[in-house]
Amino acid sequence: MSRVQAVLFARDGTLVEDVPDNADPDRVRPIAGAREAVGLLRLHCVSTGFVTEQSGVASGVLTDAGVRRVDRRVDDLLGPFDMWGVCPHAPDDGCHCRVPEPGLILWRSHGCARPHGSAWSSVTSARTSKPPAGRAATAPAVSSGRRRRRGPAMWPRTS
Repeated sequence: MSRVQAVLFARDGTLVEDVPDNADPDRVRPIAGAREAVGLLRLHCVSTGFVTEQSGVASGVLTDAGVRRVDRRVDDLLGPFDMWGVCPHAPDDGCHCRVPEPGLILWRSHGCARPHGSAWSSVTSARTSKPPAGRAATAPAVSSGRRRRRGPAMWPRTS
């Protein structure tokens, strides 16, 4: 079994408290244990990144700038991360980056600073809606250890 090269986290509910349609960096609150978990990965030279779906951009509730401010705050509190990724589309837009499609995971995994030829080794989320995207990206599971009302997501490697 090869060493984990990188971990890609879902931002909301895994790294930081889930605040729907948040554009206010002052409302960003890390999940208990997130800083330590990300720090432990970095200690072992594992690249880290996060992704988020922000359909509020498509509906006009959020702006790209507001989402970027929140992402910068997450990076300030828990980073530095090797990459961030955002899907700004509405659920019915038919994009390839919104779950259950793996586009955002695959796109961001190619943009991360990591050894040449290595791939993302795992993806983690606290939401059960994410497993199809993780499976499609052939990423093994890393449980965030945080149970939400929807339960944790586990993405086993399928290949």
